[in-house]
Amino acid sequence: MSDFGNKVLSKLLDKYENSVISKNGSLRNIKISLSLKDKELKSYTCRSSYDFREANDAVLSFYEQKGFIIVKKDPYDTFESLYLNIENVNLVYDFLKRINPADELKKISSILDNEKSIGVTKNFVLFCKKWISEKFAFPKTYFDSSEQLKDILRGVIEVQNLDRETRFRDFSIEVYGDSKKFERLKLKIAKIFYDFDDECYIDNFNEETAFEILAEKNLVKNTTYAIIKGDVTFELNGIIINLKQLGYEFCLSDKMINDVVFIKTGAKKVVTIENLTTFYDFNEKDCIVLYLGGFHNAVKRKLIEKLHKCYPELLYLHFGDIDAGGISILKHLRSKTGIEFISYKMNIETLTEYKEYWRKLTDNDRKRLKKLVDKEFSELINYMLINDCKLEQEAIKLYKNHFIE
Repeated sequence: MSDFGNKVLSKLLDKYENSVISKNGSLRNIKISLSLKDKELKSYTCRSSYDFREANDAVLSFYEQKGFIIVKKDPYDTFESLYLNIENVNLVYDFLKRINPADELKKISSILDNEKSIGVTKNFVLFCKKWISEKFAFPKTYFDSSEQLKDILRGVIEVQNLDRETRFRDFSIEVYGDSKKFERLKLKIAKIFYDFDDECYIDNFNEETAFEILAEKNLVKNTTYAIIKGDVTFELNGIIINLKQLGYEFCLSDKMINDVVFIKTGAKKVVTIENLTTFYDFNEKDCIVLYLGGFHNAVKRKLIEKLHKCYPELLYLHFGDIDAGGISILKHLRSKTGIEFISYKMNIETLTEYKEYWRKLTDNDRKRLKKLVDKEFSELINYMLINDCKLEQEAIKLYKNHFIE
């Protein structure tokens, strides 16, 4: 195939795919055409056009014989324009070895129709079906082809079923038989959970928050750790560890959390903290303090649940950012553990005390705050919306003996 011929047919298909004809048909007599004004035909109008005319005419004549195009000439048999033979458009796709979007859309629709889904997958499938019915195209934000859609749906379903912390590589081998395939799909899968999971508490989507979204679903790049400090003693692999006596924080992996056995505590409160800097700065007495890395997956919740089972009489508190994400994390923590965590320094008083550190709300902040229907935080939410403000917990100064009793 000549370069000239390839450009002509490719341009015709580009115009066809962008037309109403390829999407849902048209009663109008629309032609997909190219004229001497189009750059693909500039060799007919350039100074050296005579050097190309014979070869170009031969190519177009061949395409016309194949039924790909219809050529229009003037009374002197000189080329003027051409247009695509819509009836034989599939022949052109086959000739160029190019995928016909209409055929691809049928495959995608069939995959979606056959998906018996629940939860996030169901929400995503319904969205895609509606998008296709309204726009006669598929939402390319989430997948690029029917084959990729199959892989993404399989991934989303398997992520929903994870009940243990799993590394990307292991998940990829188990689900796809390929150690690297999930790496190529992870951002698209995370975006689906961000957009279609009603329990997602992330404020905005980017590569960093994508890892948080997946980690909350027990899917991590590397083994993650919960960090604990305070007045508590536990046994681990036959060794007794007294953190108060040790005087340092202690990191627990998922396997360690499964094996840890709490023995005794002199604490009155358990405090979960969203930010690592704040965790290290927090030095209240009579506390067990946990850093969950912003998100909390099933493994980290198991640590909290073990503590609560041993010491249900303690006061359980959560200290997070004063924004939509912080409130959502607290609500999520309550719903997933069944423990009635009390918010700590997540109120209007704290917000006004640190006014100089306010940050303005983004459009996404406002959207997510308005979705947070919660009687407990209604006044705080309204205050943030009216005053266009939010506060990160790092800005809050921590003083000893200034704690909820």
